Amino acid sequence: MKEDNIISLFPTPIQTSYLKPLSIKQLNKIKKIRKLEENSKDKNSYVLEEKIFKDLKKQINQKINKYVETILQPKKGLDFYITQSWFTWTGKNQYHYTHSHPNSIISGVYYVEADPTVDKISFTKTIPDQIKIYPEKFNIFNSDTWWLSVKTNSLIIFPSSLYHKVGDVPETYNKRISLPFNVFAKGELGSNTTLTKLIL
Repeated sequence: MKEDNIISLFPTPIQTSYLKPLSIKQLNKIKKIRKLEENSKDKNSYVLEEKIFKDLKKQINQKINKYVETILQPKKGLDFYITQSWFTWTGKNQYHYTHSHPNSIISGVYYVEADPTVDKISFTKTIPDQIKIYPEKFNIFNSDTWWLSVKTNSLIIFPSSLYHKVGDVPETYNKRISLPFNVFAKGELGSNTTLTKLIL
């Protein structure tokens, strides 16, 4: 008798990667920016356009392309590009509330400094269960939220519509530095046949 199979239908694809470490020059630049800021977010929302981060942008674009080619597999002629990118600093007892990224197709977070014993990103299911059955043991099929541990040089890429948050930083820890970014596309979406054509 054949075994039963569980099929993950219409899953939410999240890609995890690791990038090569930043240079001392790049890290010093980030620390310099931090000293000039009064809040937890950099005023510059196009940091990956700066010459000093050219190599970092190239690495991130390579991972974006892998996500697009593996998951979305669009027809030829559609080019994905980073629209905005910014630094965030999460200090003691600070957190980022649950949110998504409108006006974007793909989003991601690169972790400049993070501790896997403390730092994680949590994702929340956006479609509620019609009937709520509380499980004895949680897994990726029955959970409303799921978190991923992150560390320095981690890169997480996910659909922009997916709700996510970052938890509190403990009193004894104050090092989390991240670089979120959004991605859109240029080219032709949809088709004339289905009346969904959109030229960007």
